[in-house]
Amino acid sequence: MDNWAYNGQEFYNLNDYDKYKDELSGKEGVYVIWEQSENYLNVIYVGQGNLSERIALHINRKEINKHNDVKISWLLLPAEDHDNAEAFLARKLKPEIGDRHPTCPAGYYLRMPRGFLELMFISALTDIVDSTENKNDNPFERLARMYGHDSADELFDSWSEIAQIKKYPMNFEAIQMVMANAKKYGRMVKVTFIDGKTCKGFPRMAIGEGLWLLFGTESNHEIQFQNVAKIDMI
Repeated sequence: MDNWAYNGQEFYNLNDYDKYKDELSGKEGVYVIWEQSENYLNVIYVGQGNLSERIALHINRKEINKHNDVKISWLLLPAEDHDNAEAFLARKLKPEIGDRHPTCPAGYYLRMPRGFLELMFISALTDIVDSTENKNDNPFERLARMYGHDSADELFDSWSEIAQIKKYPMNFEAIQMVMANAKKYGRMVKVTFIDGKTCKGFPRMAIGEGLWLLFGTESNHEIQFQNVAKIDMI
């Protein structure tokens, strides 16, 4: 479990300031503001400092409020860690607002909020798949090039957060998005289950909530999302 702030099992809405302002009193750290929908995540702003003062300044900013369903989370950190943490978050999340951030050592690492990077990754991949005219062009390779890597393997190896995500069950929205895009573009998927077993096939149809039929090369499979640890489009 990470130490980012949650409102129960969900993230706070930025404009519900009265619900979380008491938690911020006298606290310092880093924070992330983003727009989120079912299968989409767009990072708007990354900041640091006195959380109560800094976050209060963002409540009525026009460039933030133009977005829908704006979320916020924060991580308590001592002042000496603020610059490194902000630099890491800005480099990885590429916020829409702000182009001047501190720098941090190459090996610095900060764990993201639960499910956060996974959804951001799926959002970026979906945008690329939808814009790909050549269906033979591997969208993972395009995503790797976008992040300055020579190959998809290099992208996964270098993003320790993505590797970490693979150890935990994916959320239903992320699995649904991969399945839908694979079906749309005629791609095969490889499913890795929580128990370590795997199967490959072409997604055929959703046959219930959290349940897909997969046409395999040797046999067909019913994929129950709650049993999936990882899914890759291949």
